[in-house]
Amino acid sequence: MDQPLLGTGLHAVGALAAALCYTPQHGIRSWSWQTYWLAQASICWLLAPIVGAILTVPELADVLRDAPRSALISTFLLGAAYGIGGTAFGLAIRHIGYSLTYALAVGLSCVAGTISGPIYEKKVLETLSATGSGWVIAGIAIGAAGIFLCGLAGRRKEVDIGAEAARRGFSLAKGLPLCLVAGVLSAVYGIAVNNTGSPSPCPPPRTARASGRRTRSTSSRTAAHS
Repeated sequence: MDQPLLGTGLHAVGALAAALCYTPQHGIRSWSWQTYWLAQASICWLLAPIVGAILTVPELADVLRDAPRSALISTFLLGAAYGIGGTAFGLAIRHIGYSLTYALAVGLSCVAGTISGPIYEKKVLETLSATGSGWVIAGIAIGAAGIFLCGLAGRRKEVDIGAEAARRGFSLAKGLPLCLVAGVLSAVYGIAVNNTGSPSPCPPPRTARASGRRTRSTSSRTAAHS
């Protein structure tokens, strides 16, 4: 059963968590970038997904074993691309700061993520002609305008601080390409979730399958004796 309010609420929680995920950098300035990134990535992209899957997916091992190989490979490769995008996002923060990185990278990810699915499925015209597509197009246009304005603001900031930019490590020439990489590669997350492999029914519980095998075995022996 569809639960749009629950979905919206979970998205809001996820957005809040994503907005705060780099905040600890302020409190651990003595750490090297590599140390911080290893600690953060190990928790949010390795331990947390495994724990979440164990807690929410019944018979997780059976689900993974029965999943199509093509879906697993595609998801793994797209997940790796998403990880590269996350790395670029973190590096961009070092060069242009939190505000510009979030505005540029997340804005680009929203735009690219919205259209990547229909492009991947070759359903762009069908999607744009569907009911409510006007809102989608308007959202893409607003996102694109926001990206442009944030880029312009970044350029003006670089000009304003002048020579101090180098001392503070601010570099739009380095940060902007990193935001582009982060935004585009982060958008493939939606493809990994929605478009890799055809959905298949969950395997029956192990006990049910074992019971089924015992029933078939008993039936075979009965038929042999008769």
